[in-house]
Amino acid sequence: MPIMTRMRDNMPVILFGLLIAFVITIVFEWGMDYLGIRGGGGDVIGSVNGKKISYREFAEVVRDYTELRKAQTGVEPDENQLKQIREQVWQSLVTQYLLEEEIQRFYIQVTDQELIEWVRGDNLPEDLKRNFVDSTGQFRRDLYDQFLDNPNQFIRDPQGVDPNYGSTWLLEYEQSLRARRQQEKLQSLMLASVRVTEGEIHQLFVEQSQTLTALYSLFDANSLVRDEDVELTQDHLLRYYEEHLERYRYEASRSLNYVVLPEGPSVSDSASRMTDMEEVAEKARSGMDFIDLAYTYSDSPDSGAFFKHGEMNPELENAAFAARPGDIVGPVIDVDGIHLLKVVDERRSSDEYVRARHILFTLSGSEDTNVVKLQADSVASLARGGADFAELATAFSKDPGSARRGGDLGWFTRGRMTPGFESAAFGASEGEIVGPVRTPFGLHIIQVTGRDARELKLMHISMEIEVSPQTRNDLYDRARDFAYNARETDFATETRQMGFEVRETRILEEGGVIPGIGLNETVTRWAFNNSVGTISEPFTLSDGYGILEIADARD
Repeated sequence: MPIMTRMRDNMPVILFGLLIAFVITIVFEWGMDYLGIRGGGGDVIGSVNGKKISYREFAEVVRDYTELRKAQTGVEPDENQLKQIREQVWQSLVTQYLLEEEIQRFYIQVTDQELIEWVRGDNLPEDLKRNFVDSTGQFRRDLYDQFLDNPNQFIRDPQGVDPNYGSTWLLEYEQSLRARRQQEKLQSLMLASVRVTEGEIHQLFVEQSQTLTALYSLFDANSLVRDEDVELTQDHLLRYYEEHLERYRYEASRSLNYVVLPEGPSVSDSASRMTDMEEVAEKARSGMDFIDLAYTYSDSPDSGAFFKHGEMNPELENAAFAARPGDIVGPVIDVDGIHLLKVVDERRSSDEYVRARHILFTLSGSEDTNVVKLQADSVASLARGGADFAELATAFSKDPGSARRGGDLGWFTRGRMTPGFESAAFGASEGEIVGPVRTPFGLHIIQVTGRDARELKLMHISMEIEVSPQTRNDLYDRARDFAYNARETDFATETRQMGFEVRETRILEEGGVIPGIGLNETVTRWAFNNSVGTISEPFTLSDGYGILEIADARD
């Protein structure tokens, strides 16, 4: 019974959508007590058309949503996601209550017979129907009908306690369908009240389709009427302004100064993750199956693929191509985490690769070409005489990118470099210094540091270095200390003393994306509920914790 098994296995996913719909309904039925069944409690945090919402009741729904999100994604929501959940819960509460209010006002009902015809008819609820599709994509009506007749056969209590668990689930689903159909009827009622007249259709046609041809002459007012012939008084200007107020309206805005304490792994976070990877490396070197280790410990496990030069970050590439088949390479720290590699196999590549470094002397119109050539020849002689090439590149090269790396250009194949440079590099032996070689970029002194024509098959274990809760708490405490000290002195003084970069942005009252910050309704509300000079508590932004100061206000 593969369909039955899949339905049982996927029950958390099936229940997710159902529970989302019912969390709101439950809150209104027994949490907010809008029917007057029992009294509510807790501090009131808002109201919808006079119906009060307590903090306790709101927090319960937020908790349920958070647990559902965690069940769906398998990870704990972070601070920014929690804020989004709270915002979504509030908007859902308001929307659901207003819908319930309108449904009651129009006395919209859904009979049992309507539901029976829906679930037993031809146009079945898609969210339920899709669970009874076999491996060929065919809908199994026989199993679907069996489920409706005996849901306990398909859905069993995960705790193994309630034998009628499936029937209870189906009853709750029935209530969800009833609420869904009520909302559909309300929508149909609203749309049915919309009428478009023949006159409106004709007017729209005229506006979109009618054209005319005209002859006209343009008279320059500045040439026909001289400025000195026109008298404008303050009264004229005031009267014009008052008659055209809409032309001078502007949106309320706030100007903010802010600093961001970026969130990132601490030294202890990196050390802890490195310890984890070293333990995995020890297991790999002791003979444990590398693929099993990858699927157990890697954030993105793989079973091996061939890599050419230039297809990995330089740190990983250098370590991997210095090894031989069977070697365990690492742990290696790279920009995206910590890596452990196993060289499984090697084969000859269809491309030949060269690794080289260079010292560049530019030839520009403002410089004496002969002087530059003499300097290049002199540096080339020093390099051939045994001087450290990397030090010479750092001191003399006009290529700032490679100069910081001792002139290193990494690995490259034919077609990647300008022709003159390529010919010299591929024509030289490993360790040989050639040049100066002239190209459109200037004069190059080149040293070939490696030649290779291999591809390596690598298996890969990677671990991201994540921010620990302790690091996040320490950063938040630091941000709070900064906010407190900024209030005691002033924002500019504190940022200067701490060496923070002060950023500026402008925010509009109706919300939307805040330049430099993004979409953050919490920041918007704070900015328009406080006065100039107010300094905020830390806000969770996309790149860390932000502390803001209201620099200017326009209402």
